[in-house]
Amino acid sequence: MAEAIWQGIILGFGLAFLIGPVFFLILFTSINKGFKPAVSIATGVMLSDAFCIFLAHISNGFISQYPIVQKGAAIFGGGLLLVWGLQSILKKAELKTQADLKNVVPTRNILRNLFSGFITNTLNPFALIFWIGVTGAIASKNFDESQNIAFYVSWLWQWYLQQILQNHI
Repeated sequence: MAEAIWQGIILGFGLAFLIGPVFFLILFTSINKGFKPAVSIATGVMLSDAFCIFLAHISNGFISQYPIVQKGAAIFGGGLLLVWGLQSILKKAELKTQADLKNVVPTRNILRNLFSGFITNTLNPFALIFWIGVTGAIASKNFDESQNIAFYVSWLWQWYLQQILQNHI
């Protein structure tokens, strides 16, 4: 059990420094709207990650039973990553004005910010792809169900507390 918790904390610590859409959403909100709206966005992201973990855990059980589904999922996921990567390379970058950024940053409404964090993370396909990979790696460690839960809960809390500390500073 301690090993699962420790590995969750280590993963949560490492992932708290990744730079992506969630990072910038929380950062811009913290700067422009304050600490509480940024924390509510981080809460929404944490709930979204819990939802993605649940979906990934279920799908890994299904995928591991059928080799043809494994192959199809690998081809689909690889194709999705390839298309997305090519699109990001070929697309021209747009410069944002200060007025554009004010429209992106959520308001002080806590529930709206929570929903914004949840939707931003859930609609990012890399979040689910990442968690499918993590659940597959955790499955190879032969943790029992309580150790799986301990791993994911410790990861979620480590990431969440680190977001709160980063935005408070």
